[in-house]
Amino acid sequence: VKTNLNLLAVSRHDPNKRIDVIIKSIPYLLKNNINPLLTIGGVGEDTPYLKSIVKKLKIKKYVEFKGYINESLMKNYYKNSDILISIDWGDFRLTTYEALLYKLRVIVSDDTSHSQILNSG
Repeated sequence: VKTNLNLLAVSRHDPNKRIDVIIKSIPYLLKNNINPLLTIGGVGEDTPYLKSIVKKLKIKKYVEFKGYINESLMKNYYKNSDILISIDWGDFRLTTYEALLYKLRVIVSDDTSHSQILNSG
């Protein structure tokens, strides 16, 4: 399967990060002839649950779990991704701003606090 959309989600794996929502979006992309590769960085209490969703949806070839990603390697992940997805219920996301430095598109939730940087387009 040729990937035509590289997605990145990096965070601690807990329910507030809503990584499960990102994973559950993969079948919708596939139905629309988009072949994604979702790279998930991080670890946490939800890791087994997230992996079980991938298995249940039979989308293992579209999702990679990388575990903890060392800060020194993040630059390469940003450069090799098309979109960073960060839809947790938080008000500040350092990865969002870092991704923007690499001119990476970002998807954030409505709960994200707005700043001039995010509103700049």
